[in-house]
Amino acid sequence: MGLWETADMHTVSIPEWETPVGLSVVPDVLSIAISARVESVGPSRSVAALQEASKVLAARLANVHLGCQVVPRRLSLGGAGADKADKVDRADVQLDAVLHVPLEAGLDLWSRAWLAAQAVEALSTVAAEVGKHKPSVKLGWREPVARVLDVEPHRATLMAAWNSRVRSLLDGLASVEMSASWEAPIEVVQTSVSLQEVRLTLGSGARGR
Repeated sequence: MGLWETADMHTVSIPEWETPVGLSVVPDVLSIAISARVESVGPSRSVAALQEASKVLAARLANVHLGCQVVPRRLSLGGAGADKADKVDRADVQLDAVLHVPLEAGLDLWSRAWLAAQAVEALSTVAAEVGKHKPSVKLGWREPVARVLDVEPHRATLMAAWNSRVRSLLDGLASVEMSASWEAPIEVVQTSVSLQEVRLTLGSGARGR
């Protein structure tokens, strides 16, 4: 992280960018991790409140993009044992999810930035609204990240590049044989570079036999 002084003597932090390795592709979705939490009213009332909040969120997101989709993840109802069974009705409940905002291929940088801004503003508006509900729903979210929704069409290209690198490293080593079944990392890792670029690489893990 570098520092830069502006004309009015304010210090601004400027990140030192490094271009990641891997296959460069155009992202087709904005992913935003979100969570909704209801405190101290118990599981049943909390789930009902979360369901109502999801309807408010869906209506607001329809104004951003008709293709917006909220994908539910983990629902935490708060664990308890026999010694704390009487506290179930006061347990906090949280639902984690991911918001996907489609990015059409032809969108330029500012159109993508506009969608990201609108999505964040929609979340902010909904958070203020559902925060006033009875019971109150606390909505939180992370920074929008450009992603590729389906990485499978790129796997063959990544595997070919991986095998090519291995062959070049083993070139000239007579004792090592490169076979067609050579194991490669199975996970495709995404690194967001910008709203217009994502780098794909093969991550840790081994391909099953």
